[in-house]
Amino acid sequence: MFTRLDKSGDRRLTLAEFTQALPTLEKWGICIPDTQAAFKEIDANGGGFVLFDEFVGWAMMKNLDLEDDDDYNANLAQESTNNIKQSSSSKKEKFGDFSLD
Repeated sequence: MFTRLDKSGDRRLTLAEFTQALPTLEKWGICIPDTQAAFKEIDANGGGFVLFDEFVGWAMMKNLDLEDDDDYNANLAQESTNNIKQSSSSKKEKFGDFSLD
């Protein structure tokens, strides 16, 4: 859920990222009439960014739960598995298949 909103991948949301995420949040059933006020509310430590734990706390208060997040996470896991296999295959091509037999 959070990773879908964190476009920069730095594990925190800027106000700009949060603003860009409004259509997505609306699809998830959350209407935010005042973006800046909501951002300040979620940014519990006042650091100017919404951190993962701050977002999770807010999402839980809003009872935010996605029906498709399991599919999304499964797709991420599959991509990760594919990347590992591809990396392993590339290393075998480069260095050969070493065995201790």
